[in-house]
Amino acid sequence: VATDTLDRPQRETATTAAPPVTADVDINIPTTTKTNEETVVVIFANENYKNEAKAQYAINDGRIFKKYCTETLGVPDRNIHIVENATLSDMQREISWLGRVVSAFEGDARIIVYYAGHGMPDEETGNAYLLPVDGASTKVQTGYSLKTFYADLSEMSTQSVTLFMDAC
Repeated sequence: VATDTLDRPQRETATTAAPPVTADVDINIPTTTKTNEETVVVIFANENYKNEAKAQYAINDGRIFKKYCTETLGVPDRNIHIVENATLSDMQREISWLGRVVSAFEGDARIIVYYAGHGMPDEETGNAYLLPVDGASTKVQTGYSLKTFYADLSEMSTQSVTLFMDAC
């Protein structure tokens, strides 16, 4: 217990917020002077689920990945969409946006998609799904099928598609 200048006991105060967790990859991000105008990025950072456990650190991971895209890869900020706590319609809308933007590059674009959040399997078929924040792991129809996701991306005329997934 601390004391004030009159040596009277002072109440200790506890902080309610946990200290920020910083990993070594979150700091000292390498930088480049190059600009990567032909690269388009969509980041999904799903952390706060309505029907499932929280996917801790997903939002932080998405934000740090965006920093790597801008600072290390030289992707202009205007070429990056980050969606925190995306619903199924948010995810579908962003993939549609990606397709429209990429078509303007007439085959010269590169795509990067990053997903942090829950995934889920269909126990009967073995198919995998990305779980939007409004989805339920017990109902595969509330998820974004990886088969559909991959098909949507493969239909886009690009130089390359790079996909990062952090999902169970």
